[in-house]
Amino acid sequence: MQTLNRVQILGRLTRDPEGKELESGQIVSNFSIATNERYKNRAGEEREETDFHNVVAWGGLAKVVSQYARKGSALYVEGKLKVDNWTDDHDVKHYRIKIVAERVILLDRKPQTEEGSRNTRQGETEETDLF
Repeated sequence: MQTLNRVQILGRLTRDPEGKELESGQIVSNFSIATNERYKNRAGEEREETDFHNVVAWGGLAKVVSQYARKGSALYVEGKLKVDNWTDDHDVKHYRIKIVAERVILLDRKPQTEEGSRNTRQGETEETDLF
């Protein structure tokens, strides 16, 4: 039997990405994305729920995300789920689910050039495929 571990989310960064270079020379970037779901409850009232997703990117993808994405940026992320687990000093087991990014698309506009000109029409969203 074949298995599949695939995640796709579209949301906004809750904080600036935290990029760093490890002792091994590998670049890593950690960030969090918020996704919202709107629905009506049984009473007909509109509700909105927000979920927060931890994401990690490696290598060139981490470098680009750290350089161009900022808190509030809209991102599309594809990747796989990974569960980290550890036991603390009090023998309590902890779990953290994260998305290991394999593809990221910036959904916000590109920054304006120094002259202030843009290659896209006003109000148009430009996708920037980062990987």
